[in-house]
Amino acid sequence: MPMGQYEDYQQTMSTKPTMWRAAKAGDVKTLTSLAGDLSEINKKDEKGYSPLMYAAYYGHISAAQYLIDQGASVHSTDAGGNSILMGACFKGHVDVVEILLGHGADRNFKNQQGLTAIDFARMFGRFNLVQKLERKKTPKAIQFIKSLNIWLAYLYQRITKRSLQ
Repeated sequence: MPMGQYEDYQQTMSTKPTMWRAAKAGDVKTLTSLAGDLSEINKKDEKGYSPLMYAAYYGHISAAQYLIDQGASVHSTDAGGNSILMGACFKGHVDVVEILLGHGADRNFKNQQGLTAIDFARMFGRFNLVQKLERKKTPKAIQFIKSLNIWLAYLYQRITKRSLQ
């Protein structure tokens, strides 16, 4: 009986643990076992994600802290120019954001679209993170208006870019 394409693909997949898989799963034990070779700690996969980016994006506080303690850069960006802090803000992981900020992540860094981590927090309604990132209290009505303005500017940019192609 012939195998299906998916089964063929599965046989070619590596089952060897990698820092990226362990970080994505929040598996500190596997990260620790892989720590003997720290040459990959700031390496990026095909999407431009570092192990710390995966840990932060999926909200794995212990894994993120472990990777930072081992020398992972909190300033890494993905292929789209988005920072680890932006990913944590997008997902709303308050504890991870605090860890990143505590280790010097740049709250004012701008991606290729000119957006900051604060903009990501606003766009996705993470107002508790907006306050944390701005270091001051902003009334919710003003936060909503700022969020709406950011979304409109982002949509305008996307529409304009598509119409030019």
